[in-house]
Amino acid sequence: MKSQRTKPADAVALAELRDTLAGEPRRRDLLIEHLHRLQDRFGTLAPRHLHALADEMRLSRADVWEVATFYAHFRISPSEPSPGAAGGGQGGGPTSASEAGVVPAEPPLVAS
Repeated sequence: MKSQRTKPADAVALAELRDTLAGEPRRRDLLIEHLHRLQDRFGTLAPRHLHALADEMRLSRADVWEVATFYAHFRISPSEPSPGAAGGGQGGGPTSASEAGVVPAEPPLVAS
């Protein structure tokens, strides 16, 4: 059995993603278009939707985060209520890439 290194995508987020992308192929070259569709529907890109998109498209979460954070047009929600979180489903979502399971690369050294 293959061990899983990350938590599976949230079931509600995955259902919302599949509804948003209904009938669309999950090809890598459509990643930006899919990000636009998610943002158009929800107003921002929630970390749980980015995780679901990565899992659905069979891409690494880091690849999806890299594209979503590279383009200034996309807005990542800093926190959000998490369905199924303790306290009646009103817990906060990840507030940083590292909390969301994405480890950013070290910034390049710049000589001064």
